[in-house]
Amino acid sequence: MKDRDRDLVWVDLQKAAAFLDSELSMRLTERVGMSSSEFQALWYLANSIDRSLTMSEAAARLSMSPSGMTRLADRLVRRGWVARRADAANRRIAIIALTDDGVAATRQGYHVAREARRELVDARLTEEEVSTLGEIAGKLLGRIDITDVSS
Repeated sequence: MKDRDRDLVWVDLQKAAAFLDSELSMRLTERVGMSSSEFQALWYLANSIDRSLTMSEAAARLSMSPSGMTRLADRLVRRGWVARRADAANRRIAIIALTDDGVAATRQGYHVAREARRELVDARLTEEEVSTLGEIAGKLLGRIDITDVSS
């Protein structure tokens, strides 16, 4: 494959990611009153051990700066979706943990995200294409363990 063709794939990948994020953000805002960043943070917390992460772990997973993560965490705390505490072993490390209300908000967001996925991805790609896309995304991003929050 020529560089020009790879450039086009790269641009298309960026456009697809931007489109999907924009669609999800619009649907989450309209239907459950949360941003896609808030949902992604809740999702990562819901799928983490003890439903908690250090602030630096959360920032890394969301590809955010520490200050951006602090602002996002402040919003999540104000909404009652997460609680902030210091690490017992090292009080300089801040931890955010999902609250019961945060679990409920994550489930609401998940239902919106699942519906968007079905309409925007599942309806356009075959099972084999989705599987291949998952393998490719896994290679690009690395894997994280996902637990089921749908119930």
